[in-house]
Amino acid sequence: MDGTAIAVVVGSAFAALFVLWFFFGARDEAPVRLSAAGFQEVDVTIEGTLRPGRIVLRRDVPVRLRVLRLERGAAAAELSVEALGVRRELPLGRVVEIDLPGLAPGSYDLVCGLSMLRGKLVVKG
Repeated sequence: MDGTAIAVVVGSAFAALFVLWFFFGARDEAPVRLSAAGFQEVDVTIEGTLRPGRIVLRRDVPVRLRVLRLERGAAAAELSVEALGVRRELPLGRVVEIDLPGLAPGSYDLVCGLSMLRGKLVVKG
């Protein structure tokens, strides 16, 4: 193998690792606060991606997601938690509050309109 072939193999390996990290790697976690009304409140922003990508919650405590859509693309026009049958329209530039009941331990997918932007609610026991 000459130097060019080695560079191509090494570059391809790094590109493959980057793609795996980008799509399946660790996501940032949200700071969760407890409101006076007893909700676990989390601010979510949609701009290029769903941030935070991972939200860790306590079981059996109601949840309020405060979602701000800054992304103009059609994929960000709605947000759903399919396992709970929840779907909300997200107007551009306005905060939408999505209230969820206290959840059982497990993982729940947050998905935007065209399933291009994703996140997770992780409920700890």
